[in-house]
Amino acid sequence: MSPEHFIPNIFKDLSAEDRDFIKSQLTLAHYHEGEVLFNEGDRGDELVFIKQGKVKISKTSQEGRELLITYAGEGEFFGELSVLTGQTRIATVTVVEELAVQVMSKAGFLACLTRPDFSRVFMTALAWRLHESSERFSDLVLYNVYRNVLETLRRLAQPVMIDGVEQLVVETRPTHQEIAALLGSSREVITRTLSHLQRDGLLHVEGKRVVIYAPSEVV
Repeated sequence: MSPEHFIPNIFKDLSAEDRDFIKSQLTLAHYHEGEVLFNEGDRGDELVFIKQGKVKISKTSQEGRELLITYAGEGEFFGELSVLTGQTRIATVTVVEELAVQVMSKAGFLACLTRPDFSRVFMTALAWRLHESSERFSDLVLYNVYRNVLETLRRLAQPVMIDGVEQLVVETRPTHQEIAALLGSSREVITRTLSHLQRDGLLHVEGKRVVIYAPSEVV
């Protein structure tokens, strides 16, 4: 399937008629690392589906510091809040890996909502997102920084074969400050925690690359 005919995965099981209609409302776009798709406070009238690449979603504190909210990658979408509410963007979205997306205008989104199966699938995706956000919040409350750092790295990792063994690897980890912002901690605490995780043999850090050895039961 060519990029021009890409349809977001969440809609892949809809009827051919629905898929064709959805594709007619999508426009392909590419962005390079470091580019900003939109800033906090911008007018928001587009929904964005990620085909390939990764973005970071952040806010700016009253002191002018960047506060990292999360990352989004292949198969995920963002921008729905402004499209649904008509309010300005609540966060800034910046490309961290070469990005290919399909963009749906507000008018296109509203047209798609008239199709019952589209609405059902999209509302289900939003419900799962709310569930994951609730789970993440619970993790931050219930678990200590040690486990939170390990879980955060797990979410960013991809399976890679190393010496014939599949390992979870983060090729370009966030900075200590970015992890601290994500977990509501401090850079110093994150630095100490990463040292403890290495000491305990749960991961290995080499520059920006992190290999995770911890079994999933640990987190």
